[in-house]
This record gives sequence, structure tokens and C-alpha cells, in this order.
Amino acid sequence: MEALGDPELIGALAKLTGSILWPAVVIVLALMFKPEISSLARRIKKGKVLGNEFELSEELDRAALTAAEAQREVYVPGKSTDESEYDQEHLNAAEDYVERIISIAADNPEFGLIFLARKIEEEMKRLLAVGGHLQGRRSLSYRDMAEYLGKNAAVSQNLLKSLQLFWDVRNKIVHGHADVSQDDAIRAVDIGLTVLSAIRAIPHEKNVVAHPGAQIFSDPQGRQPIEGVRALILETTTPGGARKMRRVFPTTKEDYQEGATLTWEWNMNNVWSKCFYQDPWTGEIKKGWESSAEFVGRDIESI
Repeated sequence: MEALGDPELIGALAKLTGSILWPAVVIVLALMFKPEISSLARRIKKGKVLGNEFELSEELDRAALTAAEAQREVYVPGKSTDESEYDQEHLNAAEDYVERIISIAADNPEFGLIFLARKIEEEMKRLLAVGGHLQGRRSLSYRDMAEYLGKNAAVSQNLLKSLQLFWDVRNKIVHGHADVSQDDAIRAVDIGLTVLSAIRAIPHEKNVVAHPGAQIFSDPQGRQPIEGVRALILETTTPGGARKMRRVFPTTKEDYQEGATLTWEWNMNNVWSKCFYQDPWTGEIKKGWESSAEFVGRDIESI
């Protein structure tokens, strides 16, 4: 019995007992306080989620504000009474697309956001194409297009900023970088529709094929025809829509269709000096150009 009073032995037994009992104590405590521990875990998780939601909400607020400012800054030309059939068809198609996006977003905001982002990309590319900023390119990233628009088109800083904010929010929602409520996703769709409206309202020149290729000549009498090249006659509408004019350029392309809206693109390796062409409507020989590179614009529906 004397051995049991040995302090060293008592300490060793205490350590052994503690090492055996401590895991059991932890298990017992976990069982006793399971509801409280679960509540704490939920509060920690919810705090993280709320942080994401708060951050996304702020981004949505900024995006909505800049998109609204961008829309107010854009001059919206009045609809011309002699607006081309193509323009009206494009407008109708765009409005139908918007209606489809709204319908999709009502059932699945994320899908609606994906389709909307694609439409915004299409309109950005169209704006670059008619302004002569593609020059043969068929594919550009969203950010590259935004950068080109900022440098080469009549795009406000608010619109550029709203494009960036919308894309950032779109990525967070679509790629699951934040827990998003349906209301936030719908807000993102609404902001995107405002951005889309602002892009479509930016004034730009339109070039429509009036005649796909008239005969050209090297002399004003029309006695010396030039083969292998034709005079493409374009009907150009100014950005405001108030003025239309016909312009004539050389081209070797043979697939132009009357009424097609073209991109503004050139082949600077092919240049023709002073030429004349035969007006296809009057038969009169007219001056075409003093000197001109080859026009190679594409049907805007093919880009």
C-alpha cells in the first residue's frame, strides 16, 4: 500500500487516466452540445455566405448605376420613315431575342444570363465590324472587344465600365463563385438588358449593297472595260440616320447580295487608279474613284 502513496506513481496514473478519458470526454461533450455546435457551424457558414452576398449586392448596385448612366449618355436616333427592310428585321429579331431571354430568365436566371451575355457579345462584334475595326478577324474575346470599343468607337466610359462590371457579375453567378439568390440573378439579367440596349443605341454608319457589281472602265467614254474587278455600289446611311448617299468602290468579290449590310473592311494590297463605271439604273458612264483600295467587307450576318 505504501507504493500507492508514491507521488511519481500517482502522477503517472493521472496521466494515463487522462489520456484514456479525454477522447471519451470529447465525444460525450459533442453529444451533449450537438445542437449548439450545429448552430455555431451554421452561423459561421452563413456569415461567409452573407459576406459573398453583400459583396455581390454591392457589385450589382455599381453595375446598375453605371449601366443606367451609359444608357442615358447614348444618343438614340429617331427611327427613319424609310428605314431599310434589313434594319427593321434586325430590330424585330433583337426584340424577339430579348423576349426569349426574359422568358428563360423567369424560369432559370443563370441560363438567361448566359444567353444574354452571348447577345451582348454579338452586338459588340457587330458594332466593331460596321466601324471597320475587325479587318478580317472572326473571333475576339469579350474583354478584347470592350478594349477595341474603348479605343475605336464612340463608347462612353460608363458603358465600358458597365460592360466590365456586368461580365464580372456574370462570371461570379454562372461559375458559382458566390451563393446567389434568384433576385440577384434577375437583377443581373436586368442590368445586362440595359447594357444591351445602350450598345444597340450607339449611332453607327450602315453600308448596304445597292448593286453587287457594275462594269468599270479606264476611260470616261466606257470603251475600255477593265476585267476581273467590279464597281460595288453601297448605300450609306449616316450615324444619325438623316442622310443617305451612294458610294462606289472596286471589288473582286462576286458573292455580294443586294440589300446585305456589310462590314467595313479593305484589302490594301489591291489598289486601282482612276476608273469609271456604268450606272446600272441609267446606263450613264460615271466617275467611280480617283484611287481606291479594294473593298472586301463581309455580310454582317456571316461574321
